[in-house]
Amino acid sequence: MKEFKSRVRQFYRFDNEELKHFIIAVLVCAFIFGFNDKQEVFELGHWIVNFIGAIIISGVAIFLHISAQKLWGIKVGYEARFKMSPYLLLIGLIVSVLSGGRWYFLAPGTIMLTHITSLRLGAFRHGYNYTLAGYVALAGPIMSVLAGMFVKVIWQIFNFTTPFLEQFIFFNFLLAFFSMLPLPGLSGLQVFFGSRMWFALGVGCVFGYLILFYMNMYSLFGALFIGGVIWLLYYVTFERKAW
Repeated sequence: MKEFKSRVRQFYRFDNEELKHFIIAVLVCAFIFGFNDKQEVFELGHWIVNFIGAIIISGVAIFLHISAQKLWGIKVGYEARFKMSPYLLLIGLIVSVLSGGRWYFLAPGTIMLTHITSLRLGAFRHGYNYTLAGYVALAGPIMSVLAGMFVKVIWQIFNFTTPFLEQFIFFNFLLAFFSMLPLPGLSGLQVFFGSRMWFALGVGCVFGYLILFYMNMYSLFGALFIGGVIWLLYYVTFERKAW
């Protein structure tokens, strides 16, 4: 643990280019998420307040998502740098505007991994490892699910909720869902190339938890069970035959 803390102090950072990508992604995702303020009559003041809330939600959720990937990358010897996906962000804007804010496509970007030489000395396969890259990318969607779950558990314990907390949970789940899509510029593609079996398990667990959540069943074990079933079905129907 001491070694990991030392690694984090030395290598956890956002450089200027990364901060620029992060800020743009946060603002665009906030606009997509907050475009429809759910009011029957448009009021500029209410829309601005709603947009500010969306910026806070988007900023915290995406920061947690990226931080999980950065921390896991440091753990396995890689520097994870966030890079926005301009084309996917543009698609998200178009979908939001054309649907009047009723549909969402939240795809802020992905991470680019750089080998940290001093942390990989003596390690097997000293260079870039696609399997490890897939694990690092998967940490983001998992963190988004856990963040939403944590807020939900807290509000259940204290029997206290607000529309802001509900939106925070919803945003995190949307972020986890879209991040797992195997598209260029998203973490899901890195997970897929890292390991198809881990991709099947990760997709199953993330989607499984989202389904259970909206059935008012908050069970990580249930999500793992669903993920395991999808993993097994994928192995039996495709992976076993592919080899």
